[in-house]
Amino acid sequence: DTFTVGPAWDVVQKALVPGRGAQPVYTVTDYRALTGHRTQLRQTLDRIVERSAGRSVLLTHIEGAPWNFLGITRYDSWADLGQQQTAPAGQAPDPALDLRRDMAVHHDTVATYVGGGEGR
Repeated sequence: DTFTVGPAWDVVQKALVPGRGAQPVYTVTDYRALTGHRTQLRQTLDRIVERSAGRSVLLTHIEGAPWNFLGITRYDSWADLGQQQTAPAGQAPDPALDLRRDMAVHHDTVATYVGGGEGR
């Protein structure tokens, strides 16, 4: 078992529960900070979540796992995932580039929503 703390449940639902008829794709990433860099890593991850407001959540590890943070981002489709990964020219620098400075390791998982029925 792993215990985390994060945003209120209604914020998580709004960010991660797909709209009716959507076939979302999720990226789930765990992060472990370099020794002494946990605060800096958290600040960078907060900036990343701000850039994807309304479709991302960041959880902080409490107990039971070797990582410090878990980020989950919803994309409305595979095409949306591809578009979001390609920043238009002239856009502000991606804070994800700062991760390398403060992160010891991370693991990415891509998942799709399988399930259904109403009342998700």
